[in-house]
Amino acid sequence: MEIIREGPLASCPPVLDGKNYSYWKPRMIFFIKTLDGRAWRVLVAGYEPPMITVDSVSAPKSEVDWTNAEEQVSFGNARALNTT
Repeated sequence: MEIIREGPLASCPPVLDGKNYSYWKPRMIFFIKTLDGRAWRVLVAGYEPPMITVDSVSAPKSEVDWTNAEEQVSFGNARALNTT
């Protein structure tokens, strides 16, 4: 059986084999950007979970209390983690 080396569809990511980085890098960037722009922004900027400060102590914010913007960033992070 022949192994598919590159995903033929937009929903199938390219298969990385550790060779030819300069060939694969732009393809992976394009693939992630076409899936979701938020996922790409999270990869570039990094992800910090929403935090709340109580008595000078930072703790993760409960998901129930997240704003729409915080939810969207978290969704982008989840897409990025699932893609790469």
